[in-house]
Amino acid sequence: MEDKSKPFDPDLLKRMMMGDFDPNTNENWSPSKKSSRTNASKNKTPLPSIDLHIQVLKPSLKVASALEIFDYQIEAFRGFLRDSRAQGLKKIKVIHGVGSGKLADTVSRIAKEEFGASMVSRHTKKKLRSGETVIVF
Repeated sequence: MEDKSKPFDPDLLKRMMMGDFDPNTNENWSPSKKSSRTNASKNKTPLPSIDLHIQVLKPSLKVASALEIFDYQIEAFRGFLRDSRAQGLKKIKVIHGVGSGKLADTVSRIAKEEFGASMVSRHTKKKLRSGETVIVF
């Protein structure tokens, strides 16, 4: 028979399911204690990033030719990589959008071949028209 004198605590159940609470310990848990996983995800520092959309980099080039825009984006990206390496950053994010993939492919190639990136991970969300690459040195 179930004891209904103690109210059900959804926060405690959540912690137990997430592995942040061990019922075999004498831990006095209260709702004010938050899950360490929850806090870790909320306090996550965003990666240093560069947005290569031309309207962000240099809006005046929006009317330039595709080649001029591409060249400017690549030079801005190389500068960002140089600065990131000089600062000792280990992980960065490059926002390039979805498009045809030419810019994203070039970003990946340059990161690996010219800057020795150990990992390049491309993420695309076509529904959101969002594309980015995470680079690890």
